[in-house]
Amino acid sequence: DLDRARALAQQVSGAPLDPEPRRQMGELFLRNGRTADGLRWLESALAVRPDHPATHATLAAHYDRTGQPERAAQHRARAGRP
Repeated sequence: DLDRARALAQQVSGAPLDPEPRRQMGELFLRNGRTADGLRWLESALAVRPDHPATHATLAAHYDRTGQPERAAQHRARAGRP
């Protein structure tokens, strides 16, 4: 995961307006128990592109796992998924 984080950081630097590496970084941090960092990365992806479906889907999954169904539903709707 450290190698992947380094590669993603380089992608973010090289393409700051691409939300996907930011989303992937957020997902990586969430998977490793670094919730605050993960959410910050995901929010930064949405700051770049508020309608990014994959980021909304990642947030929906996180909020489902953490027992926040209303927030999950909001992000699922933004992701275009029921």
